[in-house]
Amino acid sequence: MRRKQDAWFVQKDPLIFWLSIAATLVGLFAVLDATTSTSLASGGSWISSEFKRQLAWVFVCAVAYIWISTKDVKFVRRWSIPFFYVLLVACILVLIPGIGITRNGASRWLGYGSLQFQPAELIKIALVGFVAVALTSKHMQKSGRIRDWIDFAEMRLIPAMKRWGPVVAVLFLLLLVELEPDLGTAFILAAIAFGALTLARVPFRGLIAILLVCAALGVLFTMSREYRVERFAKHADRWEQGTVDGTSFQSAQAELAMAYGGSTGVGIAQGRAKHVLPEAHTDFVFVTIAEEFGLLGSLLVVLLLGGLSLRLLSNAMATNDDFVRIVLGSVGWWIGVQTVLNLLMAGGALPAIGIPLPFMSYGGTSLLTLAIAIGACQAVMRGSRVREDAHEAHRDRRRHGRARLSRA
Repeated sequence: MRRKQDAWFVQKDPLIFWLSIAATLVGLFAVLDATTSTSLASGGSWISSEFKRQLAWVFVCAVAYIWISTKDVKFVRRWSIPFFYVLLVACILVLIPGIGITRNGASRWLGYGSLQFQPAELIKIALVGFVAVALTSKHMQKSGRIRDWIDFAEMRLIPAMKRWGPVVAVLFLLLLVELEPDLGTAFILAAIAFGALTLARVPFRGLIAILLVCAALGVLFTMSREYRVERFAKHADRWEQGTVDGTSFQSAQAELAMAYGGSTGVGIAQGRAKHVLPEAHTDFVFVTIAEEFGLLGSLLVVLLLGGLSLRLLSNAMATNDDFVRIVLGSVGWWIGVQTVLNLLMAGGALPAIGIPLPFMSYGGTSLLTLAIAIGACQAVMRGSRVREDAHEAHRDRRRHGRARLSRA
């Protein structure tokens, strides 16, 4: 009998869907809470313009999620590489004067008027698909006797280009993002690529070599900007006089606000940090949650984002399809790493390097990227045997797990 296709509203994993929805709603509330005071102080209403824009982006994200989640693994695989290269070109365009939009000394946006987006944010999910395709593609073997230059090209040159081409593309992407400059996004992109390599079961020696290369690039990128060197060098002394009101102002104020929050918080709309931190609704939105709702609010954020990350990783480990495993695991790894780094930054353990909190920090492109990522995860599970295989294996173990008498 022909199997009936799922309707568009049927999710392959409802838990992933509902955790994403809950995190988005918490983020909307946090953005509203963090921007209301600024809006009222400037003569506006209690519903800030930032909240209205974020709410509009939520509807755009809903459309994007519904569209991509109804596709399948073949669609995601087919369009991953074109999508990556289109956004790679966009990352080049942001650096061209007159095309890229510059704010506060950083060229990160494309668009016109209120319709703007960050290619470096959107390319995160494109990188997941690109690396997954590259790591699961079958390359020609290097074996065989080389008789002429045609054999050399077919047996050695072309396979080498296929193997090293994606590596060069990823390194070029990291360089472009660093030139914007955006060290936080460059770090997350490197972490996504490294996570995908781990999920592809690259040999341990290869992972160590890649990790050393990434560490060297991180040091080089940090040393290339004087303000970064100063920020990292003085972070340990952020409470010293002359530093607490200067380079380490954001970290010190964030740490102080979280301490004020305690176990239950100071109360809704009673927080102090959102009045003193610049752009408190972006990278430091967690500080407002922790200050006003205390440990309980902080644990809610950790449970939502941690649960989503672990669910994706669990589904990744339950499939035998390499491409599906890399996509699901890379998205779960990306959300988990970005969450941990943002929380460490908000708590003062790391200096401020511009890493938003997934689903909760203000930013339309960041939210759209996550919506596409979750939709793509639902899509790659459509038609695959991710959850079914795990369930059947568990049922078989129970069915055949009873003791048997030996026939010997």
